[in-house]
Formats: sequence, C-alpha cells, structure tokens
Amino acid sequence: MKFLQWISKSPAGTHTQDPCDKQSVITAIRVVPKVCCVSGLLTLLSLGACTETKQSIPTSNDLTGNWAGTYETQQAGSCSWSGPLVTATATFQVVNNTLTATISQIVGQTVAPAQFTGTVNGNAVSISKTNNARCNGTPRTYVGRFDGTISGNTLTMVSRDTVCPAQGCIFQRTLKLTRQ
Repeated sequence: MKFLQWISKSPAGTHTQDPCDKQSVITAIRVVPKVCCVSGLLTLLSLGACTETKQSIPTSNDLTGNWAGTYETQQAGSCSWSGPLVTATATFQVVNNTLTATISQIVGQTVAPAQFTGTVNGNAVSISKTNNARCNGTPRTYVGRFDGTISGNTLTMVSRDTVCPAQGCIFQRTLKLTRQ
C-alpha cells in the first residue's frame, strides 16, 4: 500500500504533518509505502478539509473567442508623437497553446487589422508580429511584442516598441480587452 506524503517547509523546519498549514510551503510530494491503509486514507481526506481556496488558473480555452476594448499608443521616447485612444477588437484562437490573433484598431470608418502569433501559459499571454518602419528614409524591420495577463473576462497587454531607435521613436502600446 502506498500513499502521498507532503514534504513542506515552515518556520519551524521541515515536516510532513499538515498540508493545510498556512505557514508551510510544500516543497515536494512523494509516494511512500505505508502498511496501514487507514493512515493513508486519513492523510488524503485531510487534504479535503483545507478551507482555503485558490483561484483557478485560466486555461487556453479562456482566451479563445472575440474580445473588444481599447488600444492606446503613448510616447515613451523622444519622438514627439502619440496616438489617440481608439476602439479595438480581437479574435483569438488557441490550438495546443499556440495562439493566433487578429487585432484590429478602429478609427472612424477605418479598420486596420493585424495578425499576431504567440503563446498562452496559464494566465500569461504573449503575442508578436514583425513590423516595418521607415526611419529617415531607411527601411527597418522590428518585432512588436505584447505581453499581458488574462483575468476572468479581462485581458490587458502592453508592448514597448522601438520603431526608430536613432530618432528616439519608442512607444508604449496598451491593449485593454473584455470578452464579448
């Protein structure tokens, strides 16, 4: 007969008694042989007696679908341009933790969609795309990357884009979305 043994650390040192002890940090779980199955059963039942609940980590399916919100561009370097706060929509699809996204900025009647790829890891979302710029007449390619977190029906992502480094054209872009 085997059961799970919790190995945790507390201010008093290493112990294996109480997995619900709020001062303890579980450092390992191991399977150990146990002669008395009642003891093993009581240990497993004591885990259900913990009253503290933790918020569940979103799955990649929590991101899939349509979202809407705002897209803001602010000056972060010495380049003197910032964009207005505009309406944004996004459609996300997740397959095996690989994310594809279409994010559209909407200004009046103009819709500017952009395709991104990325990853989802728990509630952390990261998307990027290759962008083209012209800096003092010279073509330049750079990667724009948004990183953020999903919390329930809200997704906030931030990107810091260095468009033209020599001219100080660096922008912080903030995308705030709500599930539709």
